Amino acid sequence: MSWICPNCSTSNDDAQTECFVCGAAKPAGTARSGGSGRVSDPEAPSEHEHVVFSSFDAFKTTVKSIFGGKKKPPKEPGEPKEKKKKEKKERKKKEPERTEETREEKIVTPPEEAVEVFESPWPEHKIVFHIDVLKAKGYVSMTRTTLNGVNGYKLIRADKSERFMRADTAVALKMAEKS
Repeated sequence: MSWICPNCSTSNDDAQTECFVCGAAKPAGTARSGGSGRVSDPEAPSEHEHVVFSSFDAFKTTVKSIFGGKKKPPKEPGEPKEKKKKEKKERKKKEPERTEETREEKIVTPPEEAVEVFESPWPEHKIVFHIDVLKAKGYVSMTRTTLNGVNGYKLIRADKSERFMRADTAVALKMAEKS
């Protein structure tokens, strides 16, 4: 450790009681050299002493008092979370506030009645479909189709949902049988 002379600003060894340049007496509570330039506190522990805290809360309080409890700087506006928040606020500004008077009722129209069309199977499959089983499972139409080079059947329900099925699958699900 060393101390700085208040008279000539010379750094002196801690063991010296007076400045080796001007001879001024070492004052109590002198500034330390060693890079920090802080005035030493006679009550504060030296750099070589260890501080022990009784609890983590005491440690947090001490750290907050030293560093002022500074928070992290705000994120840049270009970061994803901030961008999403801004977009959400902008959408809310654009949309009118919904009340009972302004809310529109959604009108659900029933699906058009599908025309029942059950085409005959591909000749090479040599199967016969059970139309009653297809209808019981909700299918209203079946057409021959090719998907990725595979000959199969497009099954359509009343709600217009579609399913592609190969001949072997139809036989396995007992919708058809080999003839």
